[in-house]
Amino acid sequence: MTPSFREFLAEECPEFRIVRDAAFALKDGALTDPKKQPRFVKKADQVVSDSPAWDEAVQDRSAFDRKSVIWIETTDSSRSMPADIVMIAVLN
Repeated sequence: MTPSFREFLAEECPEFRIVRDAAFALKDGALTDPKKQPRFVKKADQVVSDSPAWDEAVQDRSAFDRKSVIWIETTDSSRSMPADIVMIAVLN
C-alpha cells in the first residue's frame, strides 16, 4: 500500500511529523491508535506555553516584554523543541 503524501512527508521530515502529531493531539486530545505510525506527540498536554523570563531577570521589567515560547515535548526527548524552530525547519 502506498503511503499518503502526509505520511511520506512525515517519514522524510521529522519536524513536519512533530507539527502534524501536535496538531492531531491538540484536536483529538490523545492519540493511541496502535495501527498507525508511532506518534512523537500523543497528548495535548505535551504542547505548552511558557514565559521566556528567567529567575535572574525577575527585577528586569523588560524581561516580561517577550513573547511566550510554545514548547513541543515529544515522546523522543531528543526531538523536543520550541515550536518556532520546528516551523522554520518545516518551511525551509
